[in-house]
Amino acid sequence: MSAPIDLSALQAAINTRLTTLDYFGGDKIVIINEDEKDIDARINTALGQIGLMVLIGTPKIQNQETEAPESKPFNGKFTIEFAIGENPPINRTGEPTEYITCLNAMMAVLQRLHGWAPSGWKKLAVSETNPQRDTKRQVNALVATTERVLPPI
Repeated sequence: MSAPIDLSALQAAINTRLTTLDYFGGDKIVIINEDEKDIDARINTALGQIGLMVLIGTPKIQNQETEAPESKPFNGKFTIEFAIGENPPINRTGEPTEYITCLNAMMAVLQRLHGWAPSGWKKLAVSETNPQRDTKRQVNALVATTERVLPPI
């Protein structure tokens, strides 16, 4: 019997792709998957201690077909939203060369993911970025899509 596609594996692959980026090196940023246990605590800890984080959202799924016969595979478009957050008073200590700003982190995520294909998926395409208004921190959103045909199970 077949099992459903594990979307947490997609998030894990993206997480690995980002955490292995030399630019983010060491403890400069925290990468969090939205499906982690106690996500609020992870976000608050990341922003309160490190000052910079990327949240990998749960994919939104759309069927690209207008008809859905039972025997036909699901032709899926998967949209993943990312939130890049910074707490400047915590993150921006030391010289500017010693920290990564929210805007630079967003650009690093864009450049690291755009055109990369997680195993079993089509290449990710970053479609937009969107600064979010927040009076206490810097927040940017980034949207990427990928596709995959899912067989019936």
